Amino acid sequence: MHFAGHAFQDFREPDRSALILHDGPLTVAELATLDLPGAELAYLSACESAAGAPVLADESIHLASALQRIGYRHILAAIWPLPDRAAAAIAGAFYETASATSPAVALHRAVGELRAADPTDPSRWASYLHLGP
Repeated sequence: MHFAGHAFQDFREPDRSALILHDGPLTVAELATLDLPGAELAYLSACESAAGAPVLADESIHLASALQRIGYRHILAAIWPLPDRAAAAIAGAFYETASATSPAVALHRAVGELRAADPTDPSRWASYLHLGP
């Protein structure tokens, strides 16, 4: 599953965090009702889709962890907002190698390419993380 769009992180009530769809938000609470055994990869190209609440540092309730809970083995998500061009560049580089290696390695290589092109601005390439084995 690849989602490229907007997300909302509610730090006071993390279960209200949501992916913004054309017909309304899809919240963490709604995602929690699903069970998708065998789901393999979720790529969230949405700002703050892996951001946890600073006041709940010992908990990790966010969109990425919700997808992991419902069955996705690998989740790629962003901790903070990043420019659209950077997100597109990382996605393109990721999918170029994703079929030949693990999602974690493909993301590492994609981020490395963007970092090599602009090492002075980590806000463009350091936002993405991988959850999974």
